Amino acid sequence: MHHEPEDRVLKNQREQFDQMDRYFSRLIEQAAHTRLRRWRRDYSSIEAYRKSVAVNRKRFVDMLSVIQEEHMPLDPEVEVLAEEEKYSVRRVRLKVAPEVEAYGIMLVPRGAAGRLPAVVAQHGVAGSPETVTGLLKKEDEYRRFGARLAERGYVVFAPRVMNNAKDRSLLARKAWLVNNRLIGLEVWKIMRVVDYLWSLKEVNPARIGMAGLSQGGLSTLYAAACDERIAAAAVSGYFNLRTNKLVVRSPHYTAYIDTPEDDKFIPGLLNEFSDSDLASLICPRPLFIEAGTRDKVCYVEDVRKEFLLARDHYNRLAIGERIHLGTFDGEHVFHGVESFNFLDKWLKT
Repeated sequence: MHHEPEDRVLKNQREQFDQMDRYFSRLIEQAAHTRLRRWRRDYSSIEAYRKSVAVNRKRFVDMLSVIQEEHMPLDPEVEVLAEEEKYSVRRVRLKVAPEVEAYGIMLVPRGAAGRLPAVVAQHGVAGSPETVTGLLKKEDEYRRFGARLAERGYVVFAPRVMNNAKDRSLLARKAWLVNNRLIGLEVWKIMRVVDYLWSLKEVNPARIGMAGLSQGGLSTLYAAACDERIAAAAVSGYFNLRTNKLVVRSPHYTAYIDTPEDDKFIPGLLNEFSDSDLASLICPRPLFIEAGTRDKVCYVEDVRKEFLLARDHYNRLAIGERIHLGTFDGEHVFHGVESFNFLDKWLKT
């Protein structure tokens, strides 16, 4: 009986992997050309532009499987946790879908007259609503940016996002089995939070923004692309050359292909939606991109390249002042300096 040498078996196995890897890599490289054919943007006017990208927004919503249980009542459960000097602290739960609630901490400025602007302040994988709103003593990468916004006069709602990579991957795999997406459910949670903010007498519904770091930056980019009620957005530590961040290894960052974050791999994403394409769904609404020059998650030079592509859409509509890239000397943190001034400009005036 003939026996193949073990090293030859392993060599054949490796050759098969390399062949298939080159095949999929070629398709990924071609995706940029595929994306161009999926858009018919009309820059003749802002309204014409909005209408021209509506079909792409619908496809993005469908790609994420945003569930949209429109007829489920919010049934808010509100508990006052504290009355601070500048704001009231409330714990809020909202109905999102069968078995699912949106949980968050809401801060409502005290003594303000009239309806206030609001911001959905989204933490990432390393945080929680409590870190964002300053309810924990430790100082972290979120720098209590939700509390800082409340101190500036915003109603702030900080929702919980799944903040454990292992749990996120488990839920993402279950969702795939029924042609669903974890991120679609989380975007729907944010949309329900916006529904709730719309219902509050303290909030000006035309001036609801969103801000987030890292996974919270992803949530901000995606939710603002899906929901036009989000009047302005600040994305920190996420906006990127998406193909690079997903699959291209680099000494400047860790590509998601080498992490257990399965939820970042959305079937078909690169065939239509780069980060700048998602920014074009937010356009003409104001968008701020924040990036640290020493961020090991988002390489600032890649952020700059993708930002130029996003800015082009605004420039072609002669509204370049509505998009801005703010870089700072720092790591993967929510800086909250230029970005706060930007939100003030578009949500307060």
